[in-house]
Amino acid sequence: MNSFRIAPIRFAKPIKSRSILFFAIAIAIAIAIAIACPAQAQLFGASIESMIDKRFKEADKNKDGKLTLDEAKEGMPRVAKNFEQLDSERRGYVTVEQIKKAVASQGGSE
Repeated sequence: MNSFRIAPIRFAKPIKSRSILFFAIAIAIAIAIAIACPAQAQLFGASIESMIDKRFKEADKNKDGKLTLDEAKEGMPRVAKNFEQLDSERRGYVTVEQIKKAVASQGGSE
């Protein structure tokens, strides 16, 4: 029967218990802040949405609520770069809701 053994990890310098304690405290503080501040996360999400709304309105030259590829190239270049994926139904335009949904799924901003 073959036995499989994992070699122990060897560090160049020994890890000091104080470093581990500091790291654990830093992680605990980060988790506490994340739990205690859901309003900040919502505020951040709201600011991204308002930024998308503003940029969409500026880019939508004919004010029809639809952004064509040409409009996106001029006003929202990242949308233009990803236009094919956003316009999955091949209608020739994208809406602000499609952009918001894509940004939310990416966790970023336009």
